[in-house]
Amino acid sequence: MSRWRRLLAPLGWLLVYGPLTDNLGMRRIRLAYTAGEAIGPEIFVFFRALGINVKQLYGMTESSALICIQKDGDVRLNMAPAPLAPNPNAPKPPPLSECIALYRAGKPLASGCPSDTPIRAVDEELRGQRAKQH
Repeated sequence: MSRWRRLLAPLGWLLVYGPLTDNLGMRRIRLAYTAGEAIGPEIFVFFRALGINVKQLYGMTESSALICIQKDGDVRLNMAPAPLAPNPNAPKPPPLSECIALYRAGKPLASGCPSDTPIRAVDEELRGQRAKQH
């Protein structure tokens, strides 16, 4: 974080974020859960900017019990959360390098490939270009 942002952050909390969270009735909330239909990434970003850790639950209406929950540090927008209890009989996912190769070849991704494989492929390509430059 730049020096200016660190200096302006308390002023932003005093003038904008603090009154906004108070007006929304969320001054003391630090953690919130949502279930049902998935919420959009802009809603996650909004509440996270206010310092509220929003987590998405899945399975409440489908199975009448919690199946998946986003864990701290593993919240990715537009992705289903990881299951609480992994399936012991699930096939082993292919290595990421194989998933990226399938993506680059324009073939369908194999079962078990991460849904953010395209992003990871671009990141890997950019890292390779930077390494060649240096």
